[in-house]
Amino acid sequence: IPQLKMFLTRMGMNTKMIITGDLTQIDLPSSVRSGLSHAMHILRDVKGIGIVELNKKDIVRHKLVTRIVEAYEREKETHSESSQARLLGADKPVVFATDAFASAPSMGRTQASRESTNE
Repeated sequence: IPQLKMFLTRMGMNTKMIITGDLTQIDLPSSVRSGLSHAMHILRDVKGIGIVELNKKDIVRHKLVTRIVEAYEREKETHSESSQARLLGADKPVVFATDAFASAPSMGRTQASRESTNE
């Protein structure tokens, strides 16, 4: 919260600011409130400030990104993270590959997966 307040209060004359963030990707401990969510809450009705909130319908990346977001939303609705981590075996390494890697013409599935983890 203090860092975002410090940034916002440095605005000079004729300045325009745009702050972007994703409330679903906050990696702070649960005991620490996000400066972004705090600012959105207290500045929502301040004249001269506009807040635009996007959702999964606004995703314009690869269509697979929308399906990934939907899968995480479904999981969140049905399972707690701790029980899901136990089911998956949180201590085991995991490699994810999209169709793009799995169907790469010059490499097999194993090679593509290995290369995707080195990026």
